[in-house]
Amino acid sequence: MRAALRAARAVLRQEPECWLAYLHGRQLENLPHLTRTPPRQVGAWRRVLLALRFMVRDTRPGAGPAGRARYLFYAGSANQAHALEGTLTALRRRGEEVVALGHRSAGEAFPFRPFSVTDLLGGLWLLATRLPVLWRQTREAHPLTRAWYFDLLCRCPILLVHFHRLLRRHRPAVVVTSNDHSVDNRCLLAVAHQLGIATVYCQHASVSPLFPALRVNVALLDGAAALDTYRRCAVNRPPGPFSAPRPCVFLTGQKKALPARASGPGIGIAVNTLDDTTRVRALLESLRGRPVILRWHPRQAAEQVADFKRILADTGGDFSDPSEQPVGDFLSRLRVLIAGDSSIHLEAALAGVRPLYYPITPTDTDDYYGYVAAGVANRARTPDELIAWLDQNRSRPGADGDSPVRHYSHTFGTEWEGREGELAADILQTIPDADRYPDLFGYQGPLRS
Repeated sequence: MRAALRAARAVLRQEPECWLAYLHGRQLENLPHLTRTPPRQVGAWRRVLLALRFMVRDTRPGAGPAGRARYLFYAGSANQAHALEGTLTALRRRGEEVVALGHRSAGEAFPFRPFSVTDLLGGLWLLATRLPVLWRQTREAHPLTRAWYFDLLCRCPILLVHFHRLLRRHRPAVVVTSNDHSVDNRCLLAVAHQLGIATVYCQHASVSPLFPALRVNVALLDGAAALDTYRRCAVNRPPGPFSAPRPCVFLTGQKKALPARASGPGIGIAVNTLDDTTRVRALLESLRGRPVILRWHPRQAAEQVADFKRILADTGGDFSDPSEQPVGDFLSRLRVLIAGDSSIHLEAALAGVRPLYYPITPTDTDDYYGYVAAGVANRARTPDELIAWLDQNRSRPGADGDSPVRHYSHTFGTEWEGREGELAADILQTIPDADRYPDLFGYQGPLRS
């Protein structure tokens, strides 16, 4: 435990909790949807109690399975898991030693590893010593960071101790994850850097200029659009000395398993956690009699899901449960996809489905990911425009190499389309052991910061 606590303190000296819980600790003023609706528990000390509940709830006796692996994969959600599964499968098929683990929502391929009792004790001790520091950190942050999201910062100590134990237990040469802004992924990457383990980031969704600076050894980005965005993110890093690696960037295309060319007749509607139930009902009423398939966000609240099912029972239509049906299977049922600001537009275009940008609930941003401006998605501003667009006989998009989709997924229309997991595995197999990594993978990309 002493080694884990020393490593955690070393991490926190360079990257305090406000940076590890990045979106809630550093970007709340730029994310108004996170400050619009208060949580049930408001107040710093109530949020501390929520963090303690999180730590105790996920603690189990025993250290868990051991076994050394060359690669350690981590997924914090089902979406992250889908972006890693092709690469994970390719490496295992080639006989590589791989261990995969993840959050409880990540799926069977990424089994959940609970905290050990030593993780809990170390996390509690470190949190107790860090609370005064956390209080000072949040004094300069957004006012709601402390009142609404303090528990996310309080999770960092146990996550750092937990990942230190797992990395020392499995001793991987390479850590692979598909998220760089969530608190669990960032804690894992920070501990890996502290231990001198090579880190790889496989992009799992469209990215934003609000994201943190890339701080991995190798970044497998989908396309030039993500590269351009991450250039703008280079300033989003902690002040002072910063010893994180500079990324070597490869453009490897969108890595989720999608149908080669969807051929279904359905009209898909993808809603998110911010969509108003009343507005969803109004949209479904306007599409009554059409082959509608509603898909909610994987993190949609259970009561909202129940409301959506009741609305569908009234208006007609089917649904796609993301916990049971992968996004590729959903898209294979469609000819058109309707959604607001979501990466699913790009996934639809890659699958040969027509994306239509139509925010069901008004948003603070317009065309957040730039899909309409780039020509990837069409736009409907009103319900009448949406109906008129659906009634037009539009052909499905092809796999033209000059398509604007190529800007977002570099392999679109090439021999590697649909084989991005193999391409990523090829790159991963060139990464040597961590102690030789800097010699062979020095700075090769344009993201110098």
